[in-house]
Amino acid sequence: MCTCGRPAGPARRLSTGARARLHRVLVDELREAHEQPTHLPEPRDDRLRAVARILDNNPADTSPLAALGRNVGAGARTLSRLFHDELGMTSTTNARRAVSEP
Repeated sequence: MCTCGRPAGPARRLSTGARARLHRVLVDELREAHEQPTHLPEPRDDRLRAVARILDNNPADTSPLAALGRNVGAGARTLSRLFHDELGMTSTTNARRAVSEP
């Protein structure tokens, strides 16, 4: 929802000058932003720890949870529960995202 006083609608095209100004603002903001370290708690469960190692070694791995489970001796439901209970994550997608962040 836009609170700028204009009705919401299709995105409008920016002029070259507006695009350049927006680019400068974004670059300035990114330069001033402080790096936020990512910290994942170390899983306690051996199976989940093994999955975390797999994802850490290959963040681009897109294996479904069931395939990861077969590699570590756990079912998809068990891993899903462990991800939630131990890491507070609802899916391996979130874990992959967290592992791939610098």
